[in-house]
Amino acid sequence: MRVLRLLLLALMLSPLAFANNPAVNLEPGKYEIATSIEMTMNGNSKTYPSQTTIRCLSSAQLADPEQVFNERVAAAYRPDPSCTQHNLKTSSTSVSYDEDCNNRTVHVDATLSPTSYSAVRKVAPKSPRAPHMAYKITGKRTGDCTK
Repeated sequence: MRVLRLLLLALMLSPLAFANNPAVNLEPGKYEIATSIEMTMNGNSKTYPSQTTIRCLSSAQLADPEQVFNERVAAAYRPDPSCTQHNLKTSSTSVSYDEDCNNRTVHVDATLSPTSYSAVRKVAPKSPRAPHMAYKITGKRTGDCTK
């Protein structure tokens, strides 16, 4: 009976143990992020030069991969309420997921170490007149965030 009670207690507490584990296995802190963009429309591709920015990633942001791997790394992240996330797969060294939004679908594949990552974000429009976008995003932790 005692073993059964302990087992039930462990099952009740297990969601709490997983709640604090981030979906993205990176250390919180300041990251130097480089993003390059390739836009394809009507069979023609254009690559834009890489842009680099500094961004702080908090533990709360690491709980949601879209907050880490979105294309707006230089601006404040605002979730699109029309998007739903599917097929989230995480491990200590990778993250992948899909998003379905009103006007686009998104697929993200990322590889990571505790202090760096490399991601490819592919955005396919639902309109035939809009361009396909591929973002290559790399990030490297450079220190702690200052408050």
